[in-house]
Amino acid sequence: MVEGQSGGGPPTRAVVSDDVDALRRLVDATSDIAWLSDAAGTVLHVNQPWRDYLGSDLAGEGIAGVVHPDDAAGLRALWTATVAQGRAEEFVFRLRHAADGAYRWHRARATAVRDAGGRVACWFGTIVDVDEQRRAVRALQFASKASAVLSESLDLAETLERLLDIVVPELADWAAIDLLEEHDRVRTVAVIHADPEKQPLVDQLRNRYTHTPQFERRVSEALRTSEARVIAHVTDDMVFTAASPRVLPVIRALQPRSTVSIPLRARGRTLGSLVAYWAESDRTYTEEDVPLFEELGRRASVAIENAQLYERERLVASTFQRAALPARLPVVPWLVFDAVYEPARDEALVGGDWYDGFLLPDGRVAVSIGDVSGNGLAAAVRMVSLREAIRSIVQTYADPVAALDAADKAQKASSPDALATAFVGVIDPIERTLSYASAGHPPPLVRHPDGTVTELSAADLPLGTRVHGDTSASVVELVEGMMLVLYTDGLVESTRDILAGMEELRRATLESTATPSDAAHVLFDTMLEEVQDDVAIMTVTFSHEDNDAVTTESASRRWEWSFSTGDAGAVSALRCTIGTLLAEHGASLDERSSGELVAGELLANAVRYAPGTIDIVLDWSGPAPVFHVLDRGPGFTLTARLPSDALSERGRGLFLVWSLADDVNASLRSGGGAHVRAVLSVGGLRQR
Repeated sequence: MVEGQSGGGPPTRAVVSDDVDALRRLVDATSDIAWLSDAAGTVLHVNQPWRDYLGSDLAGEGIAGVVHPDDAAGLRALWTATVAQGRAEEFVFRLRHAADGAYRWHRARATAVRDAGGRVACWFGTIVDVDEQRRAVRALQFASKASAVLSESLDLAETLERLLDIVVPELADWAAIDLLEEHDRVRTVAVIHADPEKQPLVDQLRNRYTHTPQFERRVSEALRTSEARVIAHVTDDMVFTAASPRVLPVIRALQPRSTVSIPLRARGRTLGSLVAYWAESDRTYTEEDVPLFEELGRRASVAIENAQLYERERLVASTFQRAALPARLPVVPWLVFDAVYEPARDEALVGGDWYDGFLLPDGRVAVSIGDVSGNGLAAAVRMVSLREAIRSIVQTYADPVAALDAADKAQKASSPDALATAFVGVIDPIERTLSYASAGHPPPLVRHPDGTVTELSAADLPLGTRVHGDTSASVVELVEGMMLVLYTDGLVESTRDILAGMEELRRATLESTATPSDAAHVLFDTMLEEVQDDVAIMTVTFSHEDNDAVTTESASRRWEWSFSTGDAGAVSALRCTIGTLLAEHGASLDERSSGELVAGELLANAVRYAPGTIDIVLDWSGPAPVFHVLDRGPGFTLTARLPSDALSERGRGLFLVWSLADDVNASLRSGGGAHVRAVLSVGGLRQR
């Protein structure tokens, strides 16, 4: 069937003329392409279908010159082995049609004709066109592969890359995905080349409008007709007409020789097109290639639309979440905040993670972090509901347990079948304490100045399953140089081994050399190479030296005193000092008088009920002055009401304080005693 070759082995006897004539007549009578060759494989005779299809008899030469270049070497080796072994064999290859030059798949079968001694005397062969069957099988194989590959991801960029990986290099030297945008703009969003050295070249087309405006309109109109377009031979004039001048040098360097373009449509909407090119390979697209590309395009269109829908949902959910996060974190002396939030790439994993930090009116700082079960926009909405429930309670009653109980009620009322975890803490910069409670949330880490890392353990049930009244807030003392690390489980579950993730986080926290203002970002970069689940991280470093956001003047607007309640002169003098400081910083006469009265009543209350040493702080580092009284007495809670005996003096002082101050609260100190905070009513403040 190819050039004559010696088969080896014993010599064959000559075929008698009657045998040859009979075999020639059999070849001529066969409707398929047929041939007769000698024992060595040299072609002796061909029939008319051979001549019609190949354009000549090619006697003696066989079909080597008209076999597809990619199939020629394999066919030659197989025919040589067949002749040498003397056994029948089938061959599948592409053969060029003389009329149009197109290659079509054929199956050849060679049968050995043996003499009386069993030796091969000659070969009789037929060639049958199996192009349609071959293409049908190939289309099914590609369709099956495409469905499997395209269903593996809902990420749009990844889906497009997977689609092109199916096409290149088997169906194209390079290929691109163009998406139809508003105003009939066509943008190339993905492109890949079979030659890795040329990938940087095609990357220059990514996210570019690659057509001239006139040709772009023609492309958008053609896409809406849903008709495939085949250009068997691309000329330089075609490239010059179609390509934008900005990318024309790139297109010419890629040397497109033949192209096929398939519209991508789903549910009646035109998405864009898949465009494949032969460039370096000596191949040409024909109309016979269209069905395979169309089948691939149909499956790709569904995958692309699903990816776009999920991408849109993910964008809405993540945008909503980002908008719900605090626009800025508190700027407070001795506290340095840093935070990171990153939504999952996969919309199915975008959930309800949050972090929060805000300044309370009395100068304390509340922090919270949490994770709502579920995904997408619904989870983000539930997240906002829980976060706001926590905020509202902490603003009026700075108790972490009460805040979690309120969020638990909100969770049960709005989403009884869903769960959430949360951690709430209240930082007191005056006493340097953190009171906290947790609802099933991963334990925060604390890095101590001595280089150790510990967990803040506060085990309790998640929101939606809590039993109220069974827990109380824990308290930890804060020292200079300590760092608090709050996080959601996406940070430690990226490898699906939470214990290993926790250990890695402890190590990263211990070894971090980041500045306090970058601590969360450095932990994020250290722990994660790729975000799989939502991740929220917030760090709070307790440091005066590293708080660049707080001015020296702001940090210095805090005054502290300590004296015995038995020193009546000191108490009276302090009341006057408070009035003087208020006046020096812009308080009006009435505001000064009110401030002095509030300070005097609180001091008198401490003298009466908490004998011994008391600490006084006037803190004006925030927007309003806050007067603190810290005693070591029995402690008390503050109720804003008149005493039951209207003529009694008992209780009138605290009611007066409540009436004159913007906010007043009292809490029990962990070491005994009470801490009273009064936010003084001073308007029109000016910093000196």
